[in-house]
Amino acid sequence: MNKEDKKCLYELIEKHINDQLSDSESLKLQDIVIASEEAQTIYVDALDQHSRMLDLSDKITLNTDQKQPTSNTNLFYKVIALAALLALAFTVLNPRTVEQNHIATISKTENSRWGNSSLPTNEGSKLSAGQLTLEEGLVNLEFTSGAKLTIEAPATIELVDNMYCKIHSGTALVSIPESAQGFKIITPTASAIDHGTEFLVSYDPSSKQSLVDVLDGEVEVATLNSKSSKRFFTGESVYVNQQKLSKQNKANEVLSSTTKQIDKDVLTISTEYGSGDDAYITKTKIKGHNSNSLLMVKKSETDFKRKAYLKFDLRNQELKEYKTAKLKLALQASGYGFAALVPDSSFSVYALTNDDLDDWQHSSISWQNAPANTDNNELDYTLLTKIGTFSVPKGKYTDIVTLNSSTLSQHIKEDKNKIVSLIIIRNTGEFSPHGLVHAFASKRHPDAMAPTLEFSKD
Repeated sequence: MNKEDKKCLYELIEKHINDQLSDSESLKLQDIVIASEEAQTIYVDALDQHSRMLDLSDKITLNTDQKQPTSNTNLFYKVIALAALLALAFTVLNPRTVEQNHIATISKTENSRWGNSSLPTNEGSKLSAGQLTLEEGLVNLEFTSGAKLTIEAPATIELVDNMYCKIHSGTALVSIPESAQGFKIITPTASAIDHGTEFLVSYDPSSKQSLVDVLDGEVEVATLNSKSSKRFFTGESVYVNQQKLSKQNKANEVLSSTTKQIDKDVLTISTEYGSGDDAYITKTKIKGHNSNSLLMVKKSETDFKRKAYLKFDLRNQELKEYKTAKLKLALQASGYGFAALVPDSSFSVYALTNDDLDDWQHSSISWQNAPANTDNNELDYTLLTKIGTFSVPKGKYTDIVTLNSSTLSQHIKEDKNKIVSLIIIRNTGEFSPHGLVHAFASKRHPDAMAPTLEFSKD
């Protein structure tokens, strides 16, 4: 159990002892104790301690001229406390009660960090009706109806029953088997009812707009207060505000989250130094879908593909004593696309081998003139040497990514003009145009570490 889970448990136990639990809080206490052996130990210890305090309090308040309590009196208090413990424990641990309240299970968590939730958050926890708040990562839920949801942070979702949930913010990827057809999801602006499909539902509180993206099958969508609805099919997307549905005829990227800060590390030689530079190129520029502070990378069959370029100025640097070189990148949330639509992602890093191609600038580089670029997801490998690969786990938004490569060290030693240009591409594709755009901090990022070469004598 994490710190927040324990705090919630202690608060509920205190209310239980003081007979202040509401019906919903009583169910919540049951669910927490059922889901965790640690919670069961805390619960039993707390009630045992309460029993002892009752006994001690009775002794303290006795006047000296009063008759001392007998062992039978002390035993009475203990029996009462134990009876209360056993009564609640019977209710909590009764399999029939568990079965009645159980509507979903947390089947898997990936790099998750939870916020204040009214339900257990451990992997494997059985969930009743209540609210989950996910601050980082991805979480898979399996409903007893057969419906499967992948929740992408940041998100707040409310479970109502095994055929119905509410998304207050964030994103859920929904997979519905035949047994769960009719599964319903509502957001503050939209209602989506499945008719045998896989679809994505997202709600952005800042724009007060929902997105329903049908990946496979058929979904019935309506504005929340509307009595009429429309059906959408594979490949169709619709944005929903409080008044209307707006069908998207062409795939587009969507906002998903905000950039998070990473503490700066000590830098060695970064793209900030000298004539160093960094940039990214994109096949098609979309108004509002760009960044001056991020280096965006995406492999896509659409025109939204992106590649990143780094340039390090190693002139006037004495590097003979250093044996190895590492490339370090600050992974950031791009704010575009959804992590649930892209698996663990692999990236490749290449170095330009022709010194004449190092003369590029972030202010003028483009898809058309970028060195070694081709009109697809690949590169002109005749002009490059492969430095190495790294991976980013699904649901990971911020991190320091390190590539330790002997090839990089050798390339730096052999580079004649001491200007090193690197290109980053993503090898992993996506199964929806709304797949995540990965991003790394550029030298223009206000807080995060710029792309850095770190040299070591080891």
